[in-house]
Amino acid sequence: MIIFITVATGFIISYLLLRNPLSEASSLTQLLNNIIEFSGIFSGILITYIISKVFQIRQEKLERRNRIVWFANRTTDFRRIARVLQNVHGFWDGNMRQLMDNKYKKLTHFHIRIWDYENENKYSKELIELRNAFYQEKHNCGAELYLEIKALVLDDLKPFQLDLYNRYDYDKIYPLEIVRKWSGSDCGNHLWYFFDHKWAVYRKCFNFIEINPSDSNEILKLCQKINSKKYRGRSFDEKLLADIGSEFHGHILPNLYELTYFNSLGLPRSVTFILRFLFVTGFFGILIPLLLSAMQLNIKILVIAASITVWILCVGLFYFLLKFFKILKSELIVK
Repeated sequence: MIIFITVATGFIISYLLLRNPLSEASSLTQLLNNIIEFSGIFSGILITYIISKVFQIRQEKLERRNRIVWFANRTTDFRRIARVLQNVHGFWDGNMRQLMDNKYKKLTHFHIRIWDYENENKYSKELIELRNAFYQEKHNCGAELYLEIKALVLDDLKPFQLDLYNRYDYDKIYPLEIVRKWSGSDCGNHLWYFFDHKWAVYRKCFNFIEINPSDSNEILKLCQKINSKKYRGRSFDEKLLADIGSEFHGHILPNLYELTYFNSLGLPRSVTFILRFLFVTGFFGILIPLLLSAMQLNIKILVIAASITVWILCVGLFYFLLKFFKILKSELIVK
């Protein structure tokens, strides 16, 4: 609809320019001056809007960053809990852990939970066979949770992570890519699934007595650090792990992903659109008229060039008003 109206406007302006052509050099000079003056004022308005919008976006990102750091610190605390659980070898079923650390070493939690079925050919034949074999494995008691814990703890690019071995808040900002993978693969949910929803079925897969008091106390303190009000006075047991997993999966991780995603976005459509139109206005409304005024060209050539410039500016301005109004309406919609 916008394009149709713009094209119709273009035909009308073309008709008016053809019916009322410029013939005098003085009128042409005045027209060029008017174009430059209008374009300069309009460009100033656009630049002012862009600068104010950019400062507004920057301020919003700074405020959002404070919240990102808050959720990121709690994510690090949850990863510290995962690190403690992973390192307690006796806690896990021995046969399962041996299988996952040897036969299924190349298989990750993300391969199980985030599998691109439409582009399966991008995976190696070995990985596809491993995944298929995993689903037929009879000795995988708690394997899904073990893979999830490893996905939270391990980092191929940084094998040793000092921040997972203390309780200090490093204010670490996680990249959007890893947060998206954690969120997309429901990290944290298996703690609730195994230690609450299906605890009666899987209780023999985990040996809580193998977790020494030092490790259980560390997990308890990390839970209280994440949410002091909720976990104050609690004791270490399977219910505690289920609750902290549920809180991470249902509250901490979704908020971290949403905030990180919005902070990763560039300029909004309204600003990029104005930037493009600012270029058009500056080129056809200032640069071209200045060159035409400086060059000694034939009057007919000047008239044609000035008419084209007027046509582009008028049609562009009309399109700008219609399109910009539509963009503003779409950005005001709360999703």
